[in-house]
Amino acid sequence: MFKIKLGASVKDRVTGLAGVVTARIEFHGGCIQYCVQPKLGKGGELPASHYFDEDRLRLLKKPLIPSRQPSATKPRPGGAQQRPPRRRRMGPLGE
Repeated sequence: MFKIKLGASVKDRVTGLAGVVTARIEFHGGCIQYCVQPKLGKGGELPASHYFDEDRLRLLKKPLIPSRQPSATKPRPGGAQQRPPRRRRMGPLGE
């Protein structure tokens, strides 16, 4: 399972970059990385986000808003088309 939840405030131990976790990636080899988005810069520009290994990040604050992560007890919501359309048999001329 993941150590850090989406929306948590973290700080990279190596570079000192701090921000909010906005995404995570789990690679086939077992490496887990988190995308950290820093706060707005001077002038209101949005700095680039960066990915860090799980072990490099230190948790500063838990998420303020609980993320919408699927749980084992709740059924997952369906999309716009919950049931696939029924296939109609067509004749040789598409009739």
